[in-house]
Amino acid sequence: YHDVKQRIEQTAVQCGRDPDDIQLLVVTKGHRPGLVREVISAGAGMLGENYVQEALEKMEFIEESGFVEWHMIGHI
Repeated sequence: YHDVKQRIEQTAVQCGRDPDDIQLLVVTKGHRPGLVREVISAGAGMLGENYVQEALEKMEFIEESGFVEWHMIGHI
């Protein structure tokens, strides 16, 4: 997560953009809840999920990990 954020920031600066204007949505589709919790601990605050049932399972598992903004992506 940190490496991706750093690359985004460097590229934004090179392109003359403010890195704070760019948001990173971490897609968790197909990943186990434990890994999702690790990404949240690393600083991810916006997560994207493709399947409602999988999202609900992860939301329940990681609710104590702090505030997370969830986005449903793809066809619902």
